Amino acid sequence: MLEIQNLQVCYGRVTAVRDVSIALREGEIVTLVGANGAGKSTLLKTVHGIVPAVHGNLIFEGADVAKLSTAERVQLGIALVPEGRHVFANLSVEANLELGFTRPGGSSFKERQAEVFDFFPRLLERRTQKAGTLSGGEQQMLAIGRALMSRPRLLMMDEPTLGLAPVIIKLIKERLQALKSKGYAILLAEQNVHMALSVADRGYVISNGEVVGSGSSSELLQSQDVQRAYLGAA
Repeated sequence: MLEIQNLQVCYGRVTAVRDVSIALREGEIVTLVGANGAGKSTLLKTVHGIVPAVHGNLIFEGADVAKLSTAERVQLGIALVPEGRHVFANLSVEANLELGFTRPGGSSFKERQAEVFDFFPRLLERRTQKAGTLSGGEQQMLAIGRALMSRPRLLMMDEPTLGLAPVIIKLIKERLQALKSKGYAILLAEQNVHMALSVADRGYVISNGEVVGSGSSSELLQSQDVQRAYLGAA
């Protein structure tokens, strides 16, 4: 579904992503493992069109999308749940969801919204409440729900459990597994490496903007290098 080939991304003279190649198949969860500043968020933003690539190919379902705008990529089925959630604080839950409603595909806003409320019942309880008054966990549900309103083929999530309580992290993990069972392809950048690898099929280790390792989640969980660097193992 997604193939990134020899991607390079720069901020001015600083190279943030260097010669990165990764692939993601339909119905698969792939996680990006790496420390803060490794280039994970930049990679997701580049796939979404927020940050331009200096070099490389971004192939989505057989077509190179590197020159398309973010809006055009959303219409093709690429969605991003950004780090920090970035909900519209002064708008209601329902209005936030409406802003995510694109790619109708024969379904109405009400139908799509009902699907999100079924997925996150808490949002139904809060539908008229301003997003800025929600808890952190509820805002994360809203950010995911807003992305799902476009019925994406590829859902990218940037640090979806950052700063959340363990009970909400467990819920997010369960929702990720449910999305996979529905056929979503998910590209996940997550500081909680153990959680990410426990839910993902495969992972890529990113360091200083480069892929320095890859493998199945079980292989990475058993890797002494990954354990020392990210899981606190001796």
